[in-house]
Amino acid sequence: KCVDPCDSVCGNNTICTVENHTIACACKPGFIGNPFQNCVSQVIKECTMDEDCPSNHTCNNGVCAETCNAICGLNTICIIKNNHAACSCKPGFVGNPFQNCISQEIKECTEH
Repeated sequence: KCVDPCDSVCGNNTICTVENHTIACACKPGFIGNPFQNCVSQVIKECTMDEDCPSNHTCNNGVCAETCNAICGLNTICIIKNNHAACSCKPGFVGNPFQNCISQEIKECTEH
């Protein structure tokens, strides 16, 4: 029997997606936090430049926005430093981390 894997994995105020049997949790728009634990309402801070925002946010259309949610694709790891995000595919995934990373199948050898 198929079971919905999203039932108990993601925290509050999140969006759960399943792609190729892999679960991805993300905070709903307007919420921040760890999507596997709990996302809380984001205080909207107005800005004119990136430096007006916390170091893990960028200024997007006059509002501080969480950088990773805005630019990194699915199945990625995002590291933020000085208001700039660096996206990379999670281990075992390949592709363009700014669009979408897909599972890298490892084929086992049957011959030596």
